[in-house]
Amino acid sequence: MRELVIQANNATQSNQSRAAIADEINNLADELLQLANTKNASAEYIFSGYNSKTPTYTRNGTGFEYQGDQGQRLIQVSEEAQIAVRDNGRDVFKGMKKGDGRFDLVTPATNIGSGLVLMTTKSDATVDDYSIVFTQASDTDPHYL
Repeated sequence: MRELVIQANNATQSNQSRAAIADEINNLADELLQLANTKNASAEYIFSGYNSKTPTYTRNGTGFEYQGDQGQRLIQVSEEAQIAVRDNGRDVFKGMKKGDGRFDLVTPATNIGSGLVLMTTKSDATVDDYSIVFTQASDTDPHYL
């Protein structure tokens, strides 16, 4: 999907080719939804945690919503050992880090040009305050195109 988004973000693409890319991305999202809602032989959703009778994810108007819980089922294999037989879908499908895993760019729903960069971890990082100011170039500016 990432490659398709990059491919679509190219000025040489036509509206028709972008529509085809969008269809392919939607098909891949449907496949991922089917995978996330996989059932075992007992007809239980394997990624819904303890909520195994509930579909793991549902599609809503703007994306996907997790319906399971944070539970992880374990099975006792010896007196001292257990193994996981079911992981929750939030950890499996949403637990991926963005970027390098330390920064997350958040824009408010009513974005009027501002954003918030959050540091998710502070290991080997220097915490500091930064400010970026954007100004509109004028036609007298030598760098104005």
